[in-house]
Amino acid sequence: MNKPASGKECLVVGEGVEITGKVDVPGSLEVHGKIIGEVRAGKIEIGPTGRIEGRMVAEELELHGYASDFLSVSRRLAVRSTATVVGTISYRNIEIESGASIRGKLEQQGVGGDGASTQPAPEPAPAPEAPQADAPETPEVIDPEDKQ
Repeated sequence: MNKPASGKECLVVGEGVEITGKVDVPGSLEVHGKIIGEVRAGKIEIGPTGRIEGRMVAEELELHGYASDFLSVSRRLAVRSTATVVGTISYRNIEIESGASIRGKLEQQGVGGDGASTQPAPEPAPAPEAPQADAPETPEVIDPEDKQ
């Protein structure tokens, strides 16, 4: 994790602290304790001991701890090796480290007129069918003496 959040428009929830309700932070939110409820912030960092249970909306989210319910990240989501996510994740760009645990649904956000559409990614096109193995093609043989 980066250095602790400091300055205006930021909040640090320390280890052992529990908040229940709606949390709205215009800048950065760093969580080492527990939040139960709706969370909105420009940037959220959930430390290894941090937990958020509820709806999260952010431009950026870096997750080392636990998150459940619904996450909507409009710019960048990083799910680190120590993280656990349970629920629906709506994201623009995602990075998942080996060892991370995700149980739920991933929805990639499309780019709409306002840049924040939550359209799921289109289904990939089916792979082209392989040629039949039991019907090998034989080349056409032209007999030079055969004049028609």
